[in-house]
Amino acid sequence: MSTGSVFPHPKADAGTPTKAAAPKKRRATRGNIVPATPFVVSGQVVHGGATGPVQQWPATPSDILYYPNAFSRSSVFGGTRTVRAKPQQDDSDERGMKVVGKIVEFKTPVPSTSQYEIYYRGEILNQQDAEVWIMVLATARRAGLAGEQVRFSLNEWCRALGRPDNDTFAHQAILASLERLKTGTLKIYNRSTRRKDWISMIVDMSQLDGWYTFTIDHRIAAMCFDDCTQIDVVRKSVLKSQISKWLHDFFSTTSNTFTWKLSMLRELSGCTHMEPGKFRAALREAVEELKNIKGKDGTEFAPVFAPETQIESQIRDGKACEVLVVVKATNSLVLAPRKGSEMLDMLTATAMQTTGEPSSPVAPKASVEPVSTATVTPLPTPRRQAPRKASKQAGDDFVPIWDRDVDPTDTRSSEERKLAWIRNRDREEASYYAPAR
Repeated sequence: MSTGSVFPHPKADAGTPTKAAAPKKRRATRGNIVPATPFVVSGQVVHGGATGPVQQWPATPSDILYYPNAFSRSSVFGGTRTVRAKPQQDDSDERGMKVVGKIVEFKTPVPSTSQYEIYYRGEILNQQDAEVWIMVLATARRAGLAGEQVRFSLNEWCRALGRPDNDTFAHQAILASLERLKTGTLKIYNRSTRRKDWISMIVDMSQLDGWYTFTIDHRIAAMCFDDCTQIDVVRKSVLKSQISKWLHDFFSTTSNTFTWKLSMLRELSGCTHMEPGKFRAALREAVEELKNIKGKDGTEFAPVFAPETQIESQIRDGKACEVLVVVKATNSLVLAPRKGSEMLDMLTATAMQTTGEPSSPVAPKASVEPVSTATVTPLPTPRRQAPRKASKQAGDDFVPIWDRDVDPTDTRSSEERKLAWIRNRDREEASYYAPAR
């Protein structure tokens, strides 16, 4: 008796043709990539400025800055003008934050795409601050290791961002953005890479010999290894509205045709305080601006949106809603997210290459002429510390006061005589101070 399989294989039916499996839908690749407009920054590491740990930047060309997508795909940098936090109860409840002076602390994660979970504490930031933040990262990237004290030029930043140089107001605006960035602390969880980052944006800022310096958190370098996009900050700086600047960064991280609800974009851009009608009008103007980008001097830049990008009315889940149908005209260079083990191996290899010493330190330029050698006063010879005199009663010759001149008939131990001596001392002090009470 032959025993068949408990789970026999079904026989093929020759009369019934098998249905071929449907081919998998292939995702569109990123095409028509346009590199970012180059700009000049020349940060220099201050000699002895690294007071904390440092970290190596990714092994990419120094003139290509990859900007972490967590900043572009969230409302950390909002799409409205910087408004000081007002202690209004309804505003705090709506945005899920509590106001402490000028500092806001979100009790819930800030609005972002589903890939991230971001908590932020600091002053409210807008797109002007985002432009300065990109300049901070670009300058630190070209100067040396992350975490070193870097000296920078305000005029270079103004020229790169299309702001007037040698202008007090423009300089003060950049310094004000740096002050706001210095208050910012972030806790970012990336679900794609399963990595958590706790960072302070700028840990130190100072003025040295007429030059301004800054120091960023060294852990920011680890965020620039993957899940990043090359943001064209020069093209962004010529945009007029804050919403268009936010859309520029947000959609630079995407490539294919997407459809976004206006309510979702309103939340992600941090514009929940705007009425839906006003946001729709501002968004429509921003979309048209991103289809045809021109600078004040007539310089034309590659558009972000194709002419087919428009706002439409659709039915979603049985309800009418307005959506933005996005068709990209150009794309940006990206670094795809890496999984945990692959990212750990890359960071470990990079950490082994990091010396921990400041790379190519440059001493700050002196504001006065150096002193001639003939007038230099030699330093005095360091004084030797005099040796301490040994105590006369040291070692085996030392005898406690309660064990001195002991009566031969006293059979108490040294500890008992000590307690008796302390009691007698306390009684004498009490009798001495008693008349003064």
